[in-house]
Amino acid sequence: MSISIRHIPHLDTLRTFAALAVVCEHFFSDWSIIQTHIGKYGVDLFFTISGFLITSILLYQKEKGNKVSRLKQIKNFFVRRVLRLFPP
Repeated sequence: MSISIRHIPHLDTLRTFAALAVVCEHFFSDWSIIQTHIGKYGVDLFFTISGFLITSILLYQKEKGNKVSRLKQIKNFFVRRVLRLFPP
């Protein structure tokens, strides 16, 4: 099986809607008029998509056959994630 990494814009859109659902849940939680609990589904969707993307990156790295040790690959993976998330 050949795995290729490519940008999937539809997943960005889904992740945006998931994040907006969580923000709306927090914003409208004090209003007794609107009680949708949509934030729960947003969190589930966001983590599902993130898990899919992380798994596809790891499988791509495995298939690419880097001669670097697995421990170093895992360390590099998490360092890239921290550097990506650190600025916000």
